Amino acid sequence: MEIWYVNSLDDIPKEKGKKPCAVIIGRMQPPTKAHVEIIKNALKKHKNVLIAIVKGSKPSPKSPFPVSLIKTILLEIFHNKVMIQVFSRGFIGDVVDYCRRLGFEPEVLYCGSDRVKTYEGQIKRYKEKLNLDIKVKEIKRTSSDISATKVREAIKNNDLDTFKKLTPEEEWKYFDTLRSYLK
Repeated sequence: MEIWYVNSLDDIPKEKGKKPCAVIIGRMQPPTKAHVEIIKNALKKHKNVLIAIVKGSKPSPKSPFPVSLIKTILLEIFHNKVMIQVFSRGFIGDVVDYCRRLGFEPEVLYCGSDRVKTYEGQIKRYKEKLNLDIKVKEIKRTSSDISATKVREAIKNNDLDTFKKLTPEEEWKYFDTLRSYLK
């Protein structure tokens, strides 16, 4: 599995891609119903959607599952309706580089409330150098308060009922596999 990153800003194409796309950035450890809803909403508004899975440098309590498994689950849910790529970090330059090399141009970046300022700062900082015009769309937590943390707790506690309430049906068959990483 290829993990995308750029060594230098100078390596990133400055010419914008011809096909607009939306980008959803996150760890998705593991994907939840909330992640899926965000992606479905993006698909309603955008013809091209990239799911940018951010891989931590090493397993941690917030990122215990291999990104290959996360990618497999997302492919199961979305089939060929989205592009999925794993990135070594949450750097906007990596995403722009990947998109432009495929002829796409990110126009909207969807991310959680905890990441909005980070991405707005990166876009502002690299706007001129990378020829950026990306809007950041904040994804606020819903009142249902679905979170990957709660899903991980359900998995760890062998609570299949809660897991099923928080995750899409296509993911349910991965319960035991996910659980094997939390033992």
